[in-house]
Amino acid sequence: MGRILRKFLIILLLAALLAAGLLWVRDLAIQRWLFSHISDGHRHFNQRVVSPEQELWSQRIEIGRHSADIIRAILESSAPAVAVPLSGSRSLRGVITAPSGGAVFGIFVSDPGRPRPLLQKLVSGIDVLDRHLSQFHNRFFNTYFISRNQWILINPPKWVSQIEDRHDFTPDVFYRIAGPEENPDREPVFTPVYYDDIWEKWMTSLVIPVYLKDEFQGVVGHDFLLDEQVPFFSNQALSNSGMLVLVDRNNRLLLHPSVLNQLKGREFNMNDSLDMSDRVQSPHVLALLQNLREGGLRNGFQNLAGKRFHVWQAEMPGVGWRYLYMAGSSDILSRFEPEINRTLVLSAAVAATCIFFLLMLLWLTFLRPLSRLGRNLRSISRENDVLDLPRQHSLLSSSLENLFVDTREVVQRLTHNIQEVREAKEYIETLMKTVSVFIAVLDADLKLVDINEFGLKKLKIRREEIPGIDLEKLFGMDELNQLSTELRDRGHVTNREMVIYLPDGRTMNVDASISSEIDSHETERLGYIAVFSDITLRKKAEVNLRNQITFSRQIFKTIPDIILITDMQRKVIFMNQKAESLLKERLSANRDLADLLSQRSLESGFDEYLRNSIRDGRDIKQINVLNPFMEEESFVDLIIEPLRTHSGLIGGLILVRDITEWRDLTQKIQNLQVFMQKLIDASPYAIISVTEDNHVTVWNGSAEKIFGISAGDALGKNAFDVCPAFTNYRDIINEVRILNKTVFLNDEMLLVEKDDSNRIVHLNIYPVQSEGRSVVINIQDVTELKQLENSLMQAQKMESLGLLTSGIIHDFNNVLSGIMGYASLLDKKIPDDSLLKRYVRSILSSSDRASMMIRQILEYSRKKLAKREVIPLHEIVDESLDFLSPHLRSIRVVRRLSDEDLFVHADRTRISQVLINLLVNARDALKGRPEPTIEIATARKQILRHKTIPDGEYVLIQVHDNGRGIRPEHLERIFEPFFTTKSRVAGTGIGLATVREIVKDFSGEILVESKLDQGATFFVFIPAASPRTENPREQAKEEVRPLVAGWALLIDDEEVVREIGTDMLHSLGIKCLTAADGEEGVRIFRENRDQISFVILDIEMPGMSGDQVYEELQRIRPGIKVLFASGYSREYLENKYFKRRIRDFMAKPFQLNQLSRNIHNLMNRDEQANP
Repeated sequence: MGRILRKFLIILLLAALLAAGLLWVRDLAIQRWLFSHISDGHRHFNQRVVSPEQELWSQRIEIGRHSADIIRAILESSAPAVAVPLSGSRSLRGVITAPSGGAVFGIFVSDPGRPRPLLQKLVSGIDVLDRHLSQFHNRFFNTYFISRNQWILINPPKWVSQIEDRHDFTPDVFYRIAGPEENPDREPVFTPVYYDDIWEKWMTSLVIPVYLKDEFQGVVGHDFLLDEQVPFFSNQALSNSGMLVLVDRNNRLLLHPSVLNQLKGREFNMNDSLDMSDRVQSPHVLALLQNLREGGLRNGFQNLAGKRFHVWQAEMPGVGWRYLYMAGSSDILSRFEPEINRTLVLSAAVAATCIFFLLMLLWLTFLRPLSRLGRNLRSISRENDVLDLPRQHSLLSSSLENLFVDTREVVQRLTHNIQEVREAKEYIETLMKTVSVFIAVLDADLKLVDINEFGLKKLKIRREEIPGIDLEKLFGMDELNQLSTELRDRGHVTNREMVIYLPDGRTMNVDASISSEIDSHETERLGYIAVFSDITLRKKAEVNLRNQITFSRQIFKTIPDIILITDMQRKVIFMNQKAESLLKERLSANRDLADLLSQRSLESGFDEYLRNSIRDGRDIKQINVLNPFMEEESFVDLIIEPLRTHSGLIGGLILVRDITEWRDLTQKIQNLQVFMQKLIDASPYAIISVTEDNHVTVWNGSAEKIFGISAGDALGKNAFDVCPAFTNYRDIINEVRILNKTVFLNDEMLLVEKDDSNRIVHLNIYPVQSEGRSVVINIQDVTELKQLENSLMQAQKMESLGLLTSGIIHDFNNVLSGIMGYASLLDKKIPDDSLLKRYVRSILSSSDRASMMIRQILEYSRKKLAKREVIPLHEIVDESLDFLSPHLRSIRVVRRLSDEDLFVHADRTRISQVLINLLVNARDALKGRPEPTIEIATARKQILRHKTIPDGEYVLIQVHDNGRGIRPEHLERIFEPFFTTKSRVAGTGIGLATVREIVKDFSGEILVESKLDQGATFFVFIPAASPRTENPREQAKEEVRPLVAGWALLIDDEEVVREIGTDMLHSLGIKCLTAADGEEGVRIFRENRDQISFVILDIEMPGMSGDQVYEELQRIRPGIKVLFASGYSREYLENKYFKRRIRDFMAKPFQLNQLSRNIHNLMNRDEQANP
């Protein structure tokens, strides 16, 4: 019974072992199938999602960088700016099409008042931008550039029409996140997912900042639609093998297969940022998001809401989005459980069969002999002594036990050795894969057997190509023969430098070590292991080092400075070429540095100073010192550097650089700077230099003169504080700095605060590139020049008016000649007691006054040389007041003339001009004043010891007005040319300057006194003259009857002059012939030359002029007497026609007595030497 129980227990034990084995096989199968499926899913996830998405986002970043580079290049280009067609009031909008007819861009300018030079520059390069965008038109949705000056350029342009007026881009997320505050590293950044109300789509933006010369200008952006990620989530292959989730950088859910329809639905609440977490029903996905936000999610198995999942995650570059792929273990197992069960049944059948055959083999080989042995032992025990059986049985059992123990130890030792071999093999295989050296296995015939991964990468071949590699091509025939010989003789090669010729034509320098593999009996070489260390970089470094050493030696030789190298005992061990040429002859045999020093240096103890410096290893740098090696005086820069190695100081390097030329050049530069400063100070133009932060660095003398601000008060101050007038040009100055261009502004009105006056200036603003962003402001004060131009224009107008007046007066004089002539004839024929006599006298008086006024106008409108004569002053005063009487009707004029007659030696016209100018100025000062009054007074004054007037007797002319007066600061300048306090229309500033010039020309002086609101008084001092003995006008009134024998010829183009002249001559008893022009006059004179005694000749006539007629008359009859009669002045005719003095002249209009006297004087002159 006990034997049966034992057998039963043994059978149960075998069944339990078989069941355990089957379960173990089942678990292995499950793990194998699960791992295989997870690996396939992971690979599928990488191939279908991760790899293409990572490549896509990397391409998007590169496209964004390229776009930013294109826009930056356009903004930095020197292409001319293009006008931009914009419209609108509060904000500007416009659309522009690329010249090639490609893309259409929209433009929106939020604030029309802000400068936008970069917009015009960007539009000028729109064709370049269009060509760039056309290459990537299907890679993004929108492209835009937002400027820091609140304008945007965008393609396509639909977005522009929807922007509100005066929209501020600063808080917008796609502008803010790329600005300097939030993005100091200037990297491309992605915005969170947002909903665009205009396009009605979810999207994210890639934004790149744009900087010009390290200054932020704006951002470039590309919009990408979230819809482009939807196909991954609708992919059936992915959804069958696992679940795909997309989250943003803030772990908000963006996409999941269950929310695709909700994303497109109109009922979705479209907030500023997208988060679909509350739309997901799956508890496993919600648990995944919770773990993700708590930072507890990692790749591998995760328990999510009571279910086990395998999770992978991959992050997209730049945007920060993450794709998560989750596969459930139970789902996988449920699909593969039938196959696993079938495998288990098959495994159980195979195991049962194997156990059966194993038991049969055990029975035949071991149990059956043991059974026989047991039967034999029992039979022996029955035959032998019972006491001996146990001992014999014990010996056999002990032997069997020892046999089993030894067998077990051998098996355990063998198993341990096998495990060590496996570990060593795995270590060697890992080492072969990971080591960064080229390892090759060669057979005994030096044929390649295997190469590690590093070697395969270096050779750029696959493992299956190893048998086809020829070592003769790899090492070269000679190198291979040498290796073979050395290995045969020595059995190994150590640290041999050689060259490997790679299949692609390149070479690789290596350090080779080869050892042989010996069999276990150490009788036969099985092969070789070769280790090749790549020393290509080291060899290149060695070559570069050798070249550098050679180059350094060459540099030391050719450096134009003295270079000495000494050891610690001051012995010279190296001298460059310059030092040898100057000092080598003085070097003694012991090569002591002291031998090279000058006597002056030795006496000053410089040798001891050098010894201590080299001994202590101090760096010495002395600038602009006497040369310690030369006896003659020269200046050098001295540098002493210690030479050190890892063991310490070994010597010193001495460099001596001659700076004589540098000192001379420095002195020249200093002199040039002084000269330039003097030149700037002496410049007639204001020169002002302003730094980038608007501080004044140059303020020359002309600037001090114009603005009344000294250089000490201006330098270092803010230019806009020093001169507020520059505030109007702040934008122009900034434009000059940014665009690096010169601006010329002509005829600018600049307000000068020192006298609160406007100056007319030419303003030039140009950049100074050598001083950062400084600008120089050049100001040319052209106020006086403009006044001179106005005066010149006025003079030209006056000249033109004078010419016009002269012609009119000439004709008027001819008309007046008839009036005065006939009136004078009537005066002679009417009795003195007749009433008509008084009328005729009134006509003559009025005509005479008209003639005088016309003569004054003619003389005043034409410049002429001063004709000095003794003239009565009161007569000039009366004439001037009469001349201006039409302009003084509303002003009370008070005359306070001296009782005695006053005379001056001067030009009548110019003295009249002085009085007229003073009276006109007085009249202008009285505008708007109550009871305007002008007072003119004359007197004789004796001047003694006056500070500006020489001693003597003077005639004083005093003109006073009760006007506004002259401001004290203007009193010293009123006689300066072009200085005026009147408007540019009312005055030119030359009137008083002309008065002073005329008075000074007649050795006089003019002074002025004024008090505000009390008027002004001008004092004119002119040297007094003795009175004339006779008055020409009174003489002209006396009638002298000439005695003439013969005829008179009257040549004049005016019929009325010919008629009245004929009548006057007849009344004087003179017969007369007349001619209407010069040709007729010459003809009549030629026909009657013997009967004609004299000729009365007009000058300006049609055809032949008067001077030509005179010359012809002199040729016909030399010495013929000619009386010239003209409405022009004698000076005018002398300068224009005759170019010399006219002796006999009679001014039109004339009366009978004037004609009689002139004819009398003409006929009584003995000869006619000149006209």
